[in-house]
Amino acid sequence: METVVVTGATGFIGKEIVRQLLVQGHSVRALARNPTTSTHPNLTFFTCDVTRQETIKDEMIRGSTVIMHLVGIIAETKKQGFQQAHIDATVNMIEAGKRNSVLKFVHMSRSTIRRSGQQKKPFGVQI
Repeated sequence: METVVVTGATGFIGKEIVRQLLVQGHSVRALARNPTTSTHPNLTFFTCDVTRQETIKDEMIRGSTVIMHLVGIIAETKKQGFQQAHIDATVNMIEAGKRNSVLKFVHMSRSTIRRSGQQKKPFGVQI
């Protein structure tokens, strides 16, 4: 079975994805700003804010074959906007995956990432 890194692991969808991965026998490394505790032998939680690249440590990613990036917000707040949650976090996780030779990257996001579909500038992110 594979070792899978899951971001957004404590969110609505992330919790179910983690549960299903464990049922299938995978090892899961769950990255979350506010991790919970677990007694499951194949689940390890890491405290990490994927919008801040410096909190993503290589030991969280190294040896995994898949990153499932499930971080997302449905509304902006004073603390976090769409740019940070949907773009910066994604770029940070892609870069972490590249640094650690992760083979697969699964990304789930929302259909829009700006208020009213407005785009302030092109998102020409070079990966």
